[in-house]
Amino acid sequence: MDPSSSRTFKYIFSYELFLVMLACLLAGGALLLRAMDMEVLRAMELLPVKVFFIAITVNRVGGVIHDGIFNRPRLLLSVGVIMVIAGAGVNSAMWYRGTVGLGSGEPLEGFEQVSHGIFAGEHAGGGIIINSISGDVLMNPEDSEVEIFGEGGARYSLHSGDSQWQRYIYRVRVESVEAAPLFQVRSPQGAEVFSSFVKLRLHPVGERDYFMVTPLPHRFYLSLTADEDKPLRLVVTRGRLVLIDQGVALGEVISLDDIKVRIPSVTGWVRLTVEKQPGRIAMLAGLFMVAAGTAIVLWRRYG
Repeated sequence: MDPSSSRTFKYIFSYELFLVMLACLLAGGALLLRAMDMEVLRAMELLPVKVFFIAITVNRVGGVIHDGIFNRPRLLLSVGVIMVIAGAGVNSAMWYRGTVGLGSGEPLEGFEQVSHGIFAGEHAGGGIIINSISGDVLMNPEDSEVEIFGEGGARYSLHSGDSQWQRYIYRVRVESVEAAPLFQVRSPQGAEVFSSFVKLRLHPVGERDYFMVTPLPHRFYLSLTADEDKPLRLVVTRGRLVLIDQGVALGEVISLDDIKVRIPSVTGWVRLTVEKQPGRIAMLAGLFMVAAGTAIVLWRRYG
């Protein structure tokens, strides 16, 4: 192939497609600014973004062919760019992010909230188990330590706000550590009506959460106080009638209507987010190849 043909080839696969990519990037950015969430973007089918990725892929494939024929030192650089693009494409189609609340010793078997790509498949979660939650989860949850077991014998400890990569493609993040009071309800004769840890969101101080106990008509509200002797504030309502509104100590028995309420202890639970990025390995390998290819090109040109 003569030099003029080479220049024509490079022009077709580089300059015109660069303009197409730039236009699609601007259009995609406009859609991103207008869209409120990923559901809206999926409804729009991400058409400009898809066209952008197709155009840049064609551009780089053309670059590989061109470099293989005319400029072999740049071949590694071009292949690296393609791998980065391919990894980004895989992530875009197969990623997912799930959020779940887990207690100590509880395995991850599913997510409460999930957002994902169109080909995400099964949301496995990386075989995660919360082994233990240590620390004062009631008054100082930010200092509590969460020990997590993952697949392949992985074992690591995180605090609230920390994250850890697992098997290079799973990102595990502890969003927050919350309190789960052991809530007991008994009849006047001492028969157990209800006894279970209840996952509540009580942080920061003043935040209030509630739950109900079937078949009781009451609604139980709990919040934190600054009183170390009575760290919980209990409000119990039946319909619009407020039956109790007072601070309670752990182990204190509260009588109302024909039941007795007691909170003997508090354990912790974790709001956990697991994100899967299946194209991350290809992207990292591609970035390494881009760096190596750039170094080779610069060394051959200026070395």
